[in-house]
Amino acid sequence: MPWLDPARLAESEEDRALRVELRRMLALPVEPVPAALTAESVALANDLAREALRRMHTPALVRRFRPNWTLLAASLPLALTALGFGAWGFQQKQKADRLAAAVAQKDIEHQRLIRSHQESLQRDRNQRDADPLVRTRQNQNVGVTPRPLEVVAPSDRQVGSRPPAVQQVSKPKQD
Repeated sequence: MPWLDPARLAESEEDRALRVELRRMLALPVEPVPAALTAESVALANDLAREALRRMHTPALVRRFRPNWTLLAASLPLALTALGFGAWGFQQKQKADRLAAAVAQKDIEHQRLIRSHQESLQRDRNQRDADPLVRTRQNQNVGVTPRPLEVVAPSDRQVGSRPPAVQQVSKPKQD
């Protein structure tokens, strides 16, 4: 029950005694009972109650915004980490773009080398076809049938006899 509640003035003596005894048991100071309520104190109490109700029911959006510096300080490492990852990602993208450009340049250079080799081979073929000696050799080989291949096997035996002008002095030693 509030201290300035008018119903408290109509409390019985027993209730007041119990209240004082309870305060003593809880080691709380015993409050003096006001002698009389004035109209001024009642009006002040009503104004305070009205202000408390108004503040309780005021929406949060109408209240003044106060930045919470601890929240900003806690979010600073996260922001710096995100910034660091963004910078690192940007560097990696630039590096990948440079490597892709280098690969494309090498590919263009390889295609140019392939074309130049194909052109030189074509020039050599054209020169060979234009040379009459090469053409006649190719034409001569057109009607020739190839000989069948012979199989030659190695042998330790001597083929044929000794020549007649050779005389044998002694028998050859056989191992």
